[in-house]
Amino acid sequence: MLAAFVTKRGEAFRTAPDGSSARAHWDEAARRGSEHARALLDGWPEYPESLAYLDGWYQDISAGRREGMYAIAPLTWSDIDAWIRRTGVEPYPHESRALLTLDAAFRSGLREKDDTKPVEDQIPIRRPAWPTKKEEA
Repeated sequence: MLAAFVTKRGEAFRTAPDGSSARAHWDEAARRGSEHARALLDGWPEYPESLAYLDGWYQDISAGRREGMYAIAPLTWSDIDAWIRRTGVEPYPHESRALLTLDAAFRSGLREKDDTKPVEDQIPIRRPAWPTKKEEA
């Protein structure tokens, strides 16, 4: 449940072409009467209060996250270890793994989805850097 909420948070943080967040666009469109935007704003998964501490840890670790050229860098075990050393918090092993799962969920939400294409068309195709004999013929 928390992973679904964090994925939705990632979608809301997605950057629009004008530099604002997707959430800001949803708010404005809903204000103008868009039912689709209202559904996006109302369609948040339930927030499991019993796991709020885990979400807090995740946000704390994420505050020190590195950014790459095109996207935020994934959290690593080293990031979690550094956070543990700095804060003195001692998570159970399953909680540490859950932090990585939350990160994957958030970054999944940040990725742009193209709803106009079937899912199979959105999967990148790996091609060799040079033509094969079959392509040359």
